[in-house]
Parts: sequence; C-alpha cells; structure tokens
Amino acid sequence: MNTGTANQPFRFTHISDLHLTNPKAALKSLWMICNKRVLGYLSWQYRRRFLHSPSVLETVARAACSDGDHLVITGDLTQIGLPEEYRQTCQWLSRLGSPANISVIPGNHDAYAGSSWRECIQSWKPHMSDRMPEQQDQPLWPFVRLRGPVAFIGVSSAVPSPPFFASGRVGQDQLQRLEQMLADHQSRFRVLLIHHSPVAGHDSFRKRLFQRSSLVRILQARGVEMVLHGHNHRPCWNELKTASGYIPVIGVPAASAAESGPDEASLSRRGSYYAYQVAQTDEGWCLEVTAHRLNAEGTAMDLVWCRRYGRLPALSINSWIISQSARLSTSTAAS
Repeated sequence: MNTGTANQPFRFTHISDLHLTNPKAALKSLWMICNKRVLGYLSWQYRRRFLHSPSVLETVARAACSDGDHLVITGDLTQIGLPEEYRQTCQWLSRLGSPANISVIPGNHDAYAGSSWRECIQSWKPHMSDRMPEQQDQPLWPFVRLRGPVAFIGVSSAVPSPPFFASGRVGQDQLQRLEQMLADHQSRFRVLLIHHSPVAGHDSFRKRLFQRSSLVRILQARGVEMVLHGHNHRPCWNELKTASGYIPVIGVPAASAAESGPDEASLSRRGSYYAYQVAQTDEGWCLEVTAHRLNAEGTAMDLVWCRRYGRLPALSINSWIISQSARLSTSTAAS
C-alpha cells in the first residue's frame, strides 16, 4: 500500500464488523462479565461464534489489503470489548499491515460496557491518528488522515449502551469538531467513517444512531463526498442530500460472516469487502465502487457488482452516471 498524491487516482478498500476475537480466551475472571457483557458472552457462546469465521475473515481481509492503497475498518473488531480482546485485535492488525495504511474506528461491540473501554481504545491510536507528538493529548475523534486526494474523517458512534441495546451516539463535542474538520478539507474527497448509519429507517430503535439529525445537519451544511459504515451485517446503499448535492452512504456486510445459505439474501451477507477508486476531473469527483464477496468454496473473492459515478456530489440522483452489473464472474484469488 502507499499514500498516493493529491492529483492521482486513489483506491482504497472497506471492511467492517470483524468480530475476530475469542472472549473465552480473553476472560480472566468471571467478575469481568458481571455486567452487560454476560449477555454478550452467552450470545457468542451459543450463537455468534458459529456465524463468524476466522478463516473467512483472513481471506477477506488479505484480499482487501492487496486491492488498494488504504484499508478502512468501520468498527466491531471485538465481541464484548474485554481488555484481552483489544490485545488480540492489536496483534491481528500488526500482522495485517502498517498502521499508516489502515484506519480503524470503534463499533458498539468495542464499547460493550463502560468499564475500561476508554483505556483499551488507546491501543488503536496508531490506526486513528497521524498527529504530531505535541498533538497527542487532543481527543481521539474525530480524526482526519490525508491519503492522496482523500480525507478520511473518522468519528466514533460507539458508546456503552443498556442491555439488549446496540445503539450509538455522536456527542456534541465531536460534532462541533467535525463541522470544522469538514470545512478545513473541502478541496479533498471527504470520506466519513462511522459505525452506525446516519440514514433513518434502516435500524430498529434499539440499534439506531441517536442524535442522527444533528449529524445529518452538519453533513448537509458542510458537505461530504461519501459516508461509509458497518453495523448492519448486510449490504446497504443509501443517499444523503447535502449542501452540494446527493452523496452515497454505503454499508458493507460483516467481513467474517460465514453465511452458507443458497438464497440470495444469505449470499449477500457473506464475508465481503468493497473497493473504491477516486479520481478528480474538470467536472468534479469520479467514483467507482466494486463489491467483492467470498465464493462458496472459500478460496477466492468474486467481483459481484460495479457502480460508477460520473460526478460527485451529484446535482440530483437522476444525474448520477451509474453503470451496474448485477453479477460478474471475475474472481480474485485469495492470498
């Protein structure tokens, strides 16, 4: 991977909801789950560990890393956010590549319970900041990482929530700094990274993003070229109207999902990554998005569809130049 330059096309990839850790191995004492974590632990023991596969994740993540100049991960690396789980994620990230080439934001599972998560998240700081030593005492979020023509802007919607809730929130302090950050980087292709979708109507009440309207108002006023999220474990493609036009809001399926059903709904949720190629022309930003999904044999990534945007932000939804193939046969070998 490389950082590119501001006037060259730039390609990056996106994965989310890795759930890569083993909470049983991370559990040092039963006291550690005498809170909401006990529900998450039981859910993992009897259900979730059969839905997420380390081998699927390894294939998807390695393919994503080799397919772009930068990799973004939009949360839920852990199961129940135990300190030892964070150590597991750091070891995994170090094997995957340099922190300069991988940007990470937390999800609700990473902030499963209030105890210790603010301290644990500091271990991901190399993947969330390019700040100079004198700037290290600044808040972690929002952060900005400049790569080629792209400004990756990461916010955290991860907050400890009550039992049976997986909701998120972006606090007022973050929102104020985000507004200024978007204004400071208007000349770049701004990509907002967030775990929960800012689009209403796609999550149940207990899984929704609270203060969504406050975030959307800032995006509409200051503009943003694209929003990437996770959380839903399924492909999501929505639009958001901003001050400069309509922009895509894209969610990717869980990277470790071991879905094996023959129906299209199950296939669409199988371990995937999305790739984005950004280029600047005289008419504005051009974007190509490709979806890559693990094949049935688990040996290669299938290129499932491709969409091309001739101009972003779009003046209207109908003005997008979109070329989409429902199913493509090209495969990339797993490495």
